Amino acid sequence: MIYFTPERLLAFFRHNRFSLYHAFLLLGPQGLGKTALARKLASLLLCQHKGEESPCGHCASCVKVASLSHPDVSFISAGDKKGITIEQIRDVACDAHQKPWEGNYRVFILEDVHRMREEAANALLKTLEEPPAYVVFLLTAENEHAVLPTVLSRCQIFPIGEQVSDIAAKLVSDHRAEPGQARVAAALYGASIEEALDMLQNRWQLRNKMFGLFLDNHDPIEAAQELSDLMGEGEEARQRSLVFFDYLASFWRDILLRQHANLPAANNPLVLHSDMAAQIDRLAQLCNPTVIWQLIEFLSEQARAMIACNVAPRLLWELIYLRLYILLRRK
Repeated sequence: MIYFTPERLLAFFRHNRFSLYHAFLLLGPQGLGKTALARKLASLLLCQHKGEESPCGHCASCVKVASLSHPDVSFISAGDKKGITIEQIRDVACDAHQKPWEGNYRVFILEDVHRMREEAANALLKTLEEPPAYVVFLLTAENEHAVLPTVLSRCQIFPIGEQVSDIAAKLVSDHRAEPGQARVAAALYGASIEEALDMLQNRWQLRNKMFGLFLDNHDPIEAAQELSDLMGEGEEARQRSLVFFDYLASFWRDILLRQHANLPAANNPLVLHSDMAAQIDRLAQLCNPTVIWQLIEFLSEQARAMIACNVAPRLLWELIYLRLYILLRRK
């Protein structure tokens, strides 16, 4: 995965001027400064001084964006609510058809769209599909797996963080990580060396166990019970399960990538689980891509919703391992 530092992303947009897309999703963990970066991108669009120095930070437009008072920039967030509501999105749809007051663009910054309610996300789709030419959407999210695929497909996605190779090198040099493991952790957590290191120290062995339990043809119910026991109990088990849903979904995403790319997994820089390149190549030949998509959607949407509704993680892991059992035997 290719990550963009804030400086690199600003440079990219200075030269592309938002000409290819009208909706952009900034991905990265909490505390990375995604909203502040979205404001800078809005300033770049509306800055009165074009060129390598924009956004200048001093013109009237830049000052208004920084003070949240520009009439052509709207900020939409969940606030104290559980997620952005359908009422907020309806307001966005209405405002999007009002021409800019001062600049050449209307900019909508939607924060934490991974928390957007499903009905709100569905309401947003039509506006994302056919916006007026002057409208630009800047969305932020912590995790792309928690964003509806239909929303993702309408956005250009920019993971924010350091390059995988730089993070991996730091893990090896500063923390004596094994190079292959360091590359996987960096690919999964390229925006945060702390999270990558935490994964290596606290979740690496359990990740390998999770994969081994279905790749080595264990009984699916026994495998699910063994894994759920290792996840812990109560809230700990629910939160850990969410993380491992993401690991599993990203592994099968690598397999889909292998099916659509004429390139072995070991040679593809977009593959996240590069330590499992041989298994990815083998499963890409064996498994039905439609069924893989269904599994990824289950892990990214239904399973997470069921965790939120307090469904027992053990039951979910049984459902997942049964799906895996069927997937590995169905062409």
